[in-house]
Amino acid sequence: MKSRLSQLRNLARPLEPEVRLRRRWTRTINSHAQDFVEALATGPSFRSSPDEGKGIFASPFSEDPQAPEVLLKLLAEHVERPGVKLGAPGFFAFIPISSLYPAALGDYLAAVINPFAGNYCSSPGAVRLEHCSPGGWLILLVTPKPRAATLPRAEASATLAASSRPGSTGG
Repeated sequence: MKSRLSQLRNLARPLEPEVRLRRRWTRTINSHAQDFVEALATGPSFRSSPDEGKGIFASPFSEDPQAPEVLLKLLAEHVERPGVKLGAPGFFAFIPISSLYPAALGDYLAAVINPFAGNYCSSPGAVRLEHCSPGGWLILLVTPKPRAATLPRAEASATLAASSRPGSTGG
């Protein structure tokens, strides 16, 4: 039994990477995300895809870990670039979609912290936060002169949910 537990511990070890690796991954992904957001304002609202997204199936996905740079390159080529960019202001009568940056930060924190808001004993603050007004605390923290009422209601609720609901991954 101890031998089996040791085997399982070794198999699970990559699921909890050391702090230096987590920080490198976070920097890499944050840099990629910032580049994407910055490019929206000047990029095309639509870009055709010769293979209509089929190229993602030819990607070298496997059960083995891959470098984030490799995966981000695939994401950029097959998901980010082709198609309509709903978050880009290249439309007549532009209305931002639900990809508000504060909500993405809330989703990230919710996935990392993963608070259980199901009962008071598990996380009193998460339970109290769940009962806050729509608009979410993260929007209030990161947005100058917050106006939660002007944000799309679903987005405000998503931010609140992302920052307080158990198991939220933002999906």
